[in-house]
Amino acid sequence: MVEKRRLSKCTVMMDLAIPYLDGRLSVAQRTAVEEHLQSCVACRREFRIFEALRRLSDAKEKGAVDPVFFESPVPVDLDGVSGKGPTLSTVLEMLSAVAVSTESLEEKRRAMIAHVHWFLTEARAFLQSRPVIRAGKEWLKLEKQLARLLRRILEHPIATGLRPLMAHQADAYASRGLIFQLQGDVRQAERYLSHSVVILWALKQPEALQTQRFLGELKFYEGDAAAAEELFIGALEDPRTPPREQAILMRNLGNTAYVRGRVDESRHFLEQAMALSATLGESELPARDLMNLSALDFHHGDTELAIRHTREAIRLLNTSADVHLLGQLHANLGTFLAMTGTPDDAQCHWERAIHCFQASYWTRDVVQVRRNMALNAYESGLHDHARSILAAALTETSGTDALSVQLQLLAARIDRKHRRFESATSLLDTAETLAQSLNESLLLDAVRLEQAFLALIRQSIDRAAAILETTSAVKKRRPIGSPSIFDIENEAIIASLFEQTGRTVDADRCRKRLHRMIRTFRKMHPGQDLPEEIPV
Repeated sequence: MVEKRRLSKCTVMMDLAIPYLDGRLSVAQRTAVEEHLQSCVACRREFRIFEALRRLSDAKEKGAVDPVFFESPVPVDLDGVSGKGPTLSTVLEMLSAVAVSTESLEEKRRAMIAHVHWFLTEARAFLQSRPVIRAGKEWLKLEKQLARLLRRILEHPIATGLRPLMAHQADAYASRGLIFQLQGDVRQAERYLSHSVVILWALKQPEALQTQRFLGELKFYEGDAAAAEELFIGALEDPRTPPREQAILMRNLGNTAYVRGRVDESRHFLEQAMALSATLGESELPARDLMNLSALDFHHGDTELAIRHTREAIRLLNTSADVHLLGQLHANLGTFLAMTGTPDDAQCHWERAIHCFQASYWTRDVVQVRRNMALNAYESGLHDHARSILAAALTETSGTDALSVQLQLLAARIDRKHRRFESATSLLDTAETLAQSLNESLLLDAVRLEQAFLALIRQSIDRAAAILETTSAVKKRRPIGSPSIFDIENEAIIASLFEQTGRTVDADRCRKRLHRMIRTFRKMHPGQDLPEEIPV
């Protein structure tokens, strides 16, 4: 009943989206919409798409061209200039030919923008084809070079009427890029945001700062932390950047510094971001800063400090309606508490996280929390309870991502321990196929180790040896770090496989590593027992 009411409310909010963006709602209606958007991530995403489409429409009314027009071959007339490539003279010749044509003003504008789009696309492809590292500072250097080239074009007398038009075109690129980002098409989003940033740099427009941050976040998501860091630093150092944007940029720089191994610098940026966020009178920004800081604490072994920071973030959000962020914090707190040997408290916070995620329609996050709950139950010896949690999670997952492989792997291990071999085999075969299609080598190795041990239990030693040879997990050993019961069981499986297939030297080496892992585990979890036999 609650879900129906919420769905009905979301439907009403979608009907109010256009009047809201047009400013045609009463104060009471506008307040109701904004309160709903704070608590509903799905509606917030849809409103952002509406807003981006409205910006795109405004830009088109001012003469810009919707970038999707360029998805078909750009109508560029290269007669007489073909073969010259994306040079300045080529583009100026094109623009000159358009200027003296007998076409209408609207057609001339469209043709000129098409020529500039052609130049941006071809010049970027040409610059990136050179034998340099196309990431980090090198990538940013190429983008800045492209902006300088575009500035020279726009400063030429033949492009006099094009300069003001390109500011609107940059807005069209940014709007379409944000729409692609919200729809999950990262490649197209980066392409159009890059075009927007280069145009705004060429025009020296302050609007470049926020678009630059969006582009940096995309680069970070794609794994290019060095390029993201350069974009964030450039935006942060600009004196026109407002305080709220500075706080977000500092948090982003904390994340990039951590990914690049500069832990102290990461903490410094996150603390700076938190201090600035606290002066803005908001609860969401400092809560996000504390969440990132707690993750940093946790990964460096200070679980108690991570718990304190997360509790403080939850306290800050008590007056906020950002349900999804609250769910993330409860999920993190559950994980931290599980590591300190308080599973009941962890379970309580995980259940709160599930409630928050279900309220904001984030099914994948619900499944991730269920996986953590199942793993916690498994490592506490509650196999039947863990298996029932996994059964629920497997019905909720998409069945097409890495999380699905993790769920199937854990379910297969429980089934194997309880001698449900057919079920375990079926789960592992599905997991193997999916891990291969996703190119997830670490998960594929884990699945094959489980398959090999299952074959060993069923007296198929030759098959176990054959599977063992297909995995790189036994060749490329990761540091011991903070081993879980699951990690220890994996090591014991490898040792057993080596021993049963006649590789005694490798088996001895594995046993020594296994003993180091057990000592580390007992030191980190003095109150938690290991299974009597590993693996069972």
